[in-house]
Amino acid sequence: MTRLAVAALLVVACSQGPKGDPGATGPAGATGPTGPMGAPGASGNPVTAGAPADAMLYGDGSAGDVTITAKTDWNYTAPANLNFNNFTINSGVTLTVPSGLVLRVNGTFTNNGSLVVMPWGGGAGGVVVLASATRVELGTVNARGGAGGNNFSNLCSAGGGGGGGIIRVIAPDLVGGTTSVAGGAAGVLTGSPVRSGPASSGGGGGACGGPGGPGGALPSGSPGLENGQAG
Repeated sequence: MTRLAVAALLVVACSQGPKGDPGATGPAGATGPTGPMGAPGASGNPVTAGAPADAMLYGDGSAGDVTITAKTDWNYTAPANLNFNNFTINSGVTLTVPSGLVLRVNGTFTNNGSLVVMPWGGGAGGVVVLASATRVELGTVNARGGAGGNNFSNLCSAGGGGGGGIIRVIAPDLVGGTTSVAGGAAGVLTGSPVRSGPASSGGGGGACGGPGGPGGALPSGSPGLENGQAG
């Protein structure tokens, strides 16, 4: 290459103009193919199913069939498991239970004897719940209120009787019986000379969940009478 040609190239290089503006953005390319599916995640913790509604109401029968064949007192020693399959109180037999007891029977509750519900502390009438998935044969149930305390002084009246109890039955079939949910008797006033009137007996509770009866003042001079029978 001649010296003249080299000089011409140098002149062209030195005289290059400014950089031009960027061109417009081109159209977007086509979407690529979908990638492979990822591995499944770890399984969550299993959820424990709740107990069936019938089992919650009538129990699961896990205590089996029970028959009360002799006078029995559960007031202080009630069984830990009260979920019976069938439950029977034999004829002529008395079962005493604490107030607030719930007997759950997956089969039939049959009372051929007598069920006695103790009053609450303080003398209020006892409460018992009999739940059976098939039938309750009620028999004789006593949930009376406790008697009022006696008073051996002459400064105040004797204690009023406790209100009557409640017998609650939950079953598709009920064979009625004899229930007693009367308010308790007033206490006896024995002080001498008497300076106060007799106390009142308690009001009645509701048999099988029925309404309670009103309390009643005892006639003067008859502090042992009972008022307020209900059910």
